[in-house]
Parts: sequence; C-alpha cells; structure tokens
Amino acid sequence: MERYGRRLKLVDDEVLDIEERGGRVTLGLVNGGRIEADCAVLAVGNLPPHDPPAVADGRLPARIYVGDPWATPFEEGLAPGAPVLVIGTGLTALDVILRLVSHGFDGPIVAMSRRGLRPHRHVENLPRPKPVLAKPAPELSALVRWARRAARTTDWRLVVDSLRPITQMMWASADGPKRARFLRHLRPFWDVHRHRLAPSVADRIDALVASGQLCFEPGKIAKVSATESGAAVEWRPRGSDELKILHVARMINCTGPQGDLLRSSDPLVRRMLAARRIRPNALRLGLDIDREGHVIDGHGRASEHILAIGPMTRGDHWEVVAVPDIRVQVSALARRLVNAHWIAGEEL
Repeated sequence: MERYGRRLKLVDDEVLDIEERGGRVTLGLVNGGRIEADCAVLAVGNLPPHDPPAVADGRLPARIYVGDPWATPFEEGLAPGAPVLVIGTGLTALDVILRLVSHGFDGPIVAMSRRGLRPHRHVENLPRPKPVLAKPAPELSALVRWARRAARTTDWRLVVDSLRPITQMMWASADGPKRARFLRHLRPFWDVHRHRLAPSVADRIDALVASGQLCFEPGKIAKVSATESGAAVEWRPRGSDELKILHVARMINCTGPQGDLLRSSDPLVRRMLAARRIRPNALRLGLDIDREGHVIDGHGRASEHILAIGPMTRGDHWEVVAVPDIRVQVSALARRLVNAHWIAGEEL
C-alpha cells in the first residue's frame, strides 16, 4: 500500500467482490484482505475484446491467434513474409498494423471487418466548429440528411465535431429502439468519421496500401481451422454468398474493447453478476445505471453505495470514452459524493 498524504492510499491488489451491507460497502481482495468504505466507484475502464464466434469455435493455439493485442507481444515469432489477418479495421487495427511494420514485419496484412471501413483522415488547422443552436431532428434518417446538407457548405469534419457538445444529450433523449437502430445501422459510419487519424498516421496507412502490403476487406469470417503453417480462414465477402479461403500465419483480434458483461471473464464482473449486484445495460453496453451513476442490480434496484464511471457507462452516455468526457463525468460525481457545488481545479 502506498499513501499520498493523509487522504489517498493506493492499494496494489485486485478486487474480487463488492458487497453492500449496513449502509457501507466491503471490498474483497485477491490476497484475502478486505476494505470497508462508505461507497465504491467502479472505474474499471474497457473490457478486453471478445473473440468473434467463428474464431472462438476454432479453438486456435496462442501462436496462431492473438485474442487481446494489448496483452500479448503479437509481433514476435512471425517468419519473414508470413501473412497476417487483422480482425477489425478501426483504430485498434491500425495501431496494431503500424506496430507490426515498425518491428520490421514485411509480410502481407489483410484487415477485415463487415464493412471494411477505416477511420478517415483528420485535417489540421480547421476553424472551430460552429455550435449547433437547434438540436437536429431526432429521427436517424433526418439526422443523416441534416449532416449531409451541412457538409455541402463546410468541411464534414466540422459538422461531426459540432455535434460533440450535444451528443450525450441526443443519446439521452433517444429511446431504446432508436439507440438500437443507431448501433445497428449508423455506428460504423459514426466511428470512422468521429475517431479520425492524424495526417501523418493516415499517410503511413495509405503508403502501406499503395505498396500492396496492406489491404482492407469487407467480409465476415465463417470458419477457421488450424494448419501446419497457421490457420485457414473461410470468409464471405460482403454482398456475396461465395466463400473464400485465406491462409495466414497469425490472426490478431482488433475488434476493440467490448461492453457485454455477460461475455466478460473479469472475476469482479462475473461475481457481481452472479450475485445479481449489477446487471448489463439493455443494449449490452456495459453496466446498467441510473441518472446519477448508481449501478442497478439484477432486481432492478439502484444501489445507494456502488457507482460507476467511464466506458462501462457508455450505454447511458455513449460519448464517455475520451478523457475530456470522463473528466466531466468524474467532476460531477465528485460533487455529488461530497455534496459540493464546486471542486477545486475543475476548470483547469
């Protein structure tokens, strides 16, 4: 345990369970210790990526399949010229691709997702986006039409950025079916326009594509099986019924962090789910919480002493993965916890 002043202690341990009793919470630790507190805040960040169903069924050995690129040295042990399949085409995939190349990897790389979309390029020295003075129409089709009209007279990046201050408000005003439609139809397009590449990074990706080393494929993996040299991947190109086979030496899961608690292997999450102290958000985007951030248990009751912040509250806030958004959420939670109207330094 490390102590910073009289008020802050850092405990190097893992929480296995949180129980609420007698108006307080008890945290059970891996080493057998316990911590008593007035309340607990779940700030566990992102959950690791889930294995795509076809890949999970294939039961590939670790030398072939990397399930979490941030927990495994995925660039090690690859023979020169060995083909690699990157599952996903978002920011995580591009980070992994650039890391492979920076370590001298010279083999072909296929990046695959259902639509094959990749993040767009950001442009430097753009003017500040104009604030949206009137909330766009609530229907998704009308919102798309509004954005397209606005992009005719200004850079589309400014249109997307102008929505950021009101994104959480728009998400909060949408009902469950509307949120589900957004996730099903618009989320991939929102992600590649909202989360963009720095120009220098985009240049490196474009150069890899132009050289033929990297290609992006829209498609879905149907089946994988281990071979002597790696894996045989059966996949179906988007819009086609034809199955193709891709032979690779390694597959790297770059689908990004997920939020489905029911598929999580995290011991704390699994134990609290089993005890019905938490429940998943209706859209499987992290935890179910009330408006003030209290977790809702398996019986539909809001906890008085267990709260949550960060990406695990995305189902209720959507834009809560970047530091500026989390900082606002943390500041609001701190004010509620101490019943204060101002927290020193919050404007810094």
